Amino acid sequence: MVLARYGDSVSQQDTKLLGESITMPFSGKIAKSRFLKAALTERMSSWDQHDPSKRGVPHERLIKLYEEWGKGDWGIISTGNVMVHPEHLEAAGNAILYAPHETPERIERFRNIAAAGKAHGSLMVMQLSHAGRQVPLFVNAHPVGASDIQLAHSMGKDYGKPRALTVKEIKEIVEQFAYAAEIAHRTG
Repeated sequence: MVLARYGDSVSQQDTKLLGESITMPFSGKIAKSRFLKAALTERMSSWDQHDPSKRGVPHERLIKLYEEWGKGDWGIISTGNVMVHPEHLEAAGNAILYAPHETPERIERFRNIAAAGKAHGSLMVMQLSHAGRQVPLFVNAHPVGASDIQLAHSMGKDYGKPRALTVKEIKEIVEQFAYAAEIAHRTG
């Protein structure tokens, strides 16, 4: 199909290279292939409309999903959104790592996700996120962001009017990312 569209300007390449391992230059870790499972929004973690401390604990079915992806010969598996604050989510059901809500159960679930995804030799990368102004209205009517410019209705979603972050709040979010990155490292 590509050749039909672009003619002689595209040459066929040997795709066997995609199945070969590759060494990461900084860490020295070896991905068993060059296939990367892209980050997706899974929405398979706990959700409580009224109690943010109960949000974001990965369900057992999310662990099973990573177990299946782990069997897929991916060189690298990138997780879906793992949010750094329970009130600034991309969607209800996002996984969350937030220091004030850390529990042994939550940490163990993240450890189980990593073990499941890596069981057959894949590397894993956790996608850490803060939705900023892109928080759905029903999750948070008063999100924070880089500015106070509200997003228009899009793809069936409405968004609240954001408030611009203060310098202090930006520093707090940086700390939330640092905490989540440390937990990601600790859990595998």
